[in-house]
Amino acid sequence: MKLYFLLPLLLGAMLASCVMGPRRHYVLETVPPQSLAGITYDVEAYQQKYDGHDGVFILSDDLLEHVSGGQTWNAYRISSLRFMILNPDAEWLTTFSVRTNSNRELLNAYINVISPDGTVKSFTKKDMKVEKDSEGSTIYRFAYPDVQVGTVVDEGYEIKYRVGASVSRYEFPLQFDVPCEKVKVKYAYPDFFRIKAKKVGPDKRIELSPDNSIIGVKAYSYEAEDVPAFADEPYSPYQKEMSDYLDIAVTGAYSTTFLPSWDDFADGFKSYALERESFWRDRVKNILEEIVTDDMSDFEKVDAINSWLQQNIEIEDVPSDFSFNDVIKEKKGEPILITGLGRLMLEKVGIDADFVLIHSAEDGYFDQDFVTYGTLTTPAIHTKIDGKEYVLFPYIKNFPIDHIPEYIQGQRAIRINGDGFNGFITIPNGSLARNTVTESYNLTIDEDGLISVSEEKELRGTTAYAVRRLLDRASEEEVEEAMKELLTYEEGDVSLKSYDIEDREDYRKPLVIKLRYEIDNLVTITPEEVIMQTAGLLSPSSNRKTKVDSDKRVNPIRVYNDERVVKKITINHPTSWQLSVVPENVSYENRFGEIEAEYKTSSGHVDIALSRTLYSISEPAEQFTEMLNIVGRRSRYLEVPTLIFANSGFGE
Repeated sequence: MKLYFLLPLLLGAMLASCVMGPRRHYVLETVPPQSLAGITYDVEAYQQKYDGHDGVFILSDDLLEHVSGGQTWNAYRISSLRFMILNPDAEWLTTFSVRTNSNRELLNAYINVISPDGTVKSFTKKDMKVEKDSEGSTIYRFAYPDVQVGTVVDEGYEIKYRVGASVSRYEFPLQFDVPCEKVKVKYAYPDFFRIKAKKVGPDKRIELSPDNSIIGVKAYSYEAEDVPAFADEPYSPYQKEMSDYLDIAVTGAYSTTFLPSWDDFADGFKSYALERESFWRDRVKNILEEIVTDDMSDFEKVDAINSWLQQNIEIEDVPSDFSFNDVIKEKKGEPILITGLGRLMLEKVGIDADFVLIHSAEDGYFDQDFVTYGTLTTPAIHTKIDGKEYVLFPYIKNFPIDHIPEYIQGQRAIRINGDGFNGFITIPNGSLARNTVTESYNLTIDEDGLISVSEEKELRGTTAYAVRRLLDRASEEEVEEAMKELLTYEEGDVSLKSYDIEDREDYRKPLVIKLRYEIDNLVTITPEEVIMQTAGLLSPSSNRKTKVDSDKRVNPIRVYNDERVVKKITINHPTSWQLSVVPENVSYENRFGEIEAEYKTSSGHVDIALSRTLYSISEPAEQFTEMLNIVGRRSRYLEVPTLIFANSGFGE
């Protein structure tokens, strides 16, 4: 008997399987507003418990699901968050914002705003403001209404990552800028996928709980309670070096980023970064003949080549078949291509140099078994001259040859040569640059107590580079605001009269900033004495925005580069005033650095010389009290809050 009657059923099943596509197992569950009505929280208790924070996450729940569809797949992110606002002025916490692009679509979203009295207002995706940016991204924004202390927001959204652009590497944050009472994450994928989780420390991996309750789906979850906020403290390692996070990659045939080995990784870059010479015309040789001479030292040759590339080649996307000749001719290229050209130029003048890709401390711990694109991202040239290691960035304009950025110091880097993978190296700690700030102050106090100040700052090394970069990107109005920020004084009525910046464009010279300003309300005059508030003038640091005077240190201590600040101060005052007590000279040193102070007086003058040296160092948080003796604005060795003068000329 022929079962012809089964054919329609079989064809129907086949068509259905083609039309239905991959099946999802997790969807965004919208919270009905009526279920939240009448819910209240003890706002006062939350304020006391989380004092000093903008808010608190009550529950953060994040899920990513991969859904297979043949040789490709989609991914869906489902995120929900409930939090209390404790600072209504914190814009980052009082506004909903989600960014999408051509590869990511916001499918659904809900927002419930719960007032302290239990009133609930509900909103959806259609209530959001939609904006476009210059990169073609779409931003959905919504400002929560009637925000006050104790407002609770319950929100969620769902994003689809399109076929061909799915995330084969995904990261879950497990710690936030505010405390979190409970955090939950889940990662789900078809059971024929293979995944790998990155270690977050040499012997530390995030512990995950398996969930195989759905046939054909594997899932891993993580939960934690009472998670503290990130501590925003100076002299700290990078955030991901200290915090927990979950970084998972899809491996094997379905991955677009994970690789079998570092040899495969290196081969992918070798052909692009190293094998770009042209057989038709050697423009590299022509440029070298112009900028390098035989009588140059190796250092001078390196400096000449690196500087030429920085000044003449612009960073720009170029065709995939661009050669080194094209880079020189068109004066443009991508960072990896410019770096490869720089290595070739050094090789042609007899200097051994490696093309390297460096791991960033911003990415946390480098797990050498986590072989994926996006792990080693910073291209550079590594070379040695006279026994000193140099790391060159020929694509960054004016970047000093002797400076190593903090985020790559002590990090691992892969070396790639003509044969491909050539092992790993460790980037040196510290910097060869001399990081010194020399400040001179000439103060004149008139008989009414008004202080006129001429201040000059001479910046060298990394500090000079950072300030120049800031000034390069700033408008005239922003430059003036930056000058006001550089003023030493933290009290009194300060009026900036003029400023001047010398050698702003010449990165090889010290950067000199001259400021003229007046200060009122810092001097109190009585018949017997004159009291002058020093207001930060005698601090070992002139950065009034650096808050370090805290005995509640959380983060470990990390100082990346040696730093030296030298202050030379002359105070001119009426000759009828005489300093009653001359502060004691100071000479103090500990493991973090050293400070020195010397005070001299003469008729109508007080001369002060201060210096502070901070060493490159790593120490646990428990040692911070000792560090405060060097960097604290109220260091007990330099604590001179006032200068008191005897007044013999009052009323004359």
